[in-house]
Amino acid sequence: MSDGNELYLVQSTMLKSLYKIGISKDPYARYDQLDEIGQGLERSWTNTHTLGHKWNVGKIETALHRKYHCYRLPQSEWFKLPRKDVDRLTEFLYEVEEPDYTTVDLVNFLNHNTLK
Repeated sequence: MSDGNELYLVQSTMLKSLYKIGISKDPYARYDQLDEIGQGLERSWTNTHTLGHKWNVGKIETALHRKYHCYRLPQSEWFKLPRKDVDRLTEFLYEVEEPDYTTVDLVNFLNHNTLK
């Protein structure tokens, strides 16, 4: 069940290999907040996507943070992700909303980086 938030992936303008995985009810306003405090975000973000009524994006965000923990900067939601992981995560954000994807598919991606 949706919690009203959107899950987003955004790239740093200062260090192109840094990405923030987060959630917000209004990602655009969140980007502005981060920009104001000097986080150096791209104005054209890598990806933002609402995961719809069947997903709780708070739980997905937590699972993604765990999945990519080895790339995480301490005490932050910023990750130094390899390009292949960015590509897979972007694919996931676009494709998981398809009606035929299930919780099993979601778990499979989180554990094995593959969708169907």
